[in-house]
Parts: sequence; C-alpha cells; structure tokens
Amino acid sequence: MILFFVLFMADYLLTYIGLQWGYIIEANPFMKGFMNLKLLPGTLLRTLLALLICYLLYSIKKGNIKAYRRLIGFVTFVLLFVIGLHAYWIYRAAVA
Repeated sequence: MILFFVLFMADYLLTYIGLQWGYIIEANPFMKGFMNLKLLPGTLLRTLLALLICYLLYSIKKGNIKAYRRLIGFVTFVLLFVIGLHAYWIYRAAVA
C-alpha cells in the first residue's frame, strides 16, 4: 500500500510539473479542474484522495485477499506506465 501511495503522489507531481512547464496536457477529464490548483492545495487534496483510496483498498484486502492482489497489481502497473509516459514526455521536451 505504501508503494501505491508513493506512485500515486509521483504521478501527481510529474503531471503538475509537466503541465506547468507546458510539456504535457491532462487527458483525464476528471482531473483537469483538479490540476488547475496551486501546488500546495493540490498536493494536500491528492494526499487525502490517496488516503481514501488506501482505505478502500484495505477494506477490499480484509474481505478478499485474492481480489486485492489482482487489483493492486493492476493499479501499480497503470501508475508505473503513466509515470513512465510523463517522465519520457518531460525528458523529451526538456532536451528538445
């Protein structure tokens, strides 16, 4: 669960940096308004959201460990993929 939290926050920070520097655009319609917040309020809200999701994941873990493992594996894969894309785009734009 700690890995999820770290990846979730890293995704936010890389997205924020990429948006602020004009290297990326936010494709998620649910996050577009959220990403317009300043860094501190956005980080605080993202932290609260991460904690809420961790609580929900913990609840799933208590009820069905097999489902939890599949879900956390999928979520970790998606977050790593998105973070990789953001890092690549920021790097490509920075060296261009």
